[in-house]
Amino acid sequence: MVVMVLAAWLAGDRAALAQDELIQSGFFNVDAGAQPQRQTITATSSFPLYDEVATVTDVQRIRNGAVFDVSGGMRIGHNLAAGVGFSQFGRSGTAAVTASIPHPAYFDRPLIVATDANDLAHTERTIHGRITYFMPVSDGIDISVSGGPSFIHVSQGLATGLTVAPGTQNVTLGNETQSGNALGFNGGIDGNYMLRPTLGLGAWIRYTYGKLDLPDVKDLKVGGLQGGLGLRARF
Repeated sequence: MVVMVLAAWLAGDRAALAQDELIQSGFFNVDAGAQPQRQTITATSSFPLYDEVATVTDVQRIRNGAVFDVSGGMRIGHNLAAGVGFSQFGRSGTAAVTASIPHPAYFDRPLIVATDANDLAHTERTIHGRITYFMPVSDGIDISVSGGPSFIHVSQGLATGLTVAPGTQNVTLGNETQSGNALGFNGGIDGNYMLRPTLGLGAWIRYTYGKLDLPDVKDLKVGGLQGGLGLRARF
């Protein structure tokens, strides 16, 4: 937010340098970058077994990874556009799994099983609504500030799908994928350098936030700070 305010102030001081429309009809951006932050999630599940309750706990790290984003919009006012964007972030991870398995013959004598699970994919596919305002800085250089709601679809691989052979404490660990949707928001700022009036390059920073509950994961936060480089087309 501080960067956005500073950018608006700088652009205001230079408004006299370029009063022309930066977009005539609309724009289209193609961006690639990274989401640097990481988080740890805990998934828990339980089921009745031998008149007791078996429990499974999955502690998993969601790592940083690459982000791809495409967006476009149409002019609705002086240097103002309304549009949509689509972004995708994904990365596979590992988990530490701990299970408590009741004994088939003796009460309160569980077997504690500890193991690791691999190839647990985390994927976020997001549709963004964006209002974008373009502010001239100098000839060929401008700043755009955008924001709006985000609809985030999340798929999370988990190692909570555990089965027990009847009459034993022998367990088989199985992976499963749980998914859900979150309604959040996005905001960002782009620095654009136009090589031609209709084609240029850009550097961007954006923040997306959402939160949802999956069957085995509560208060899962999705999105985060992202940044990278991209191509700019205007028409």
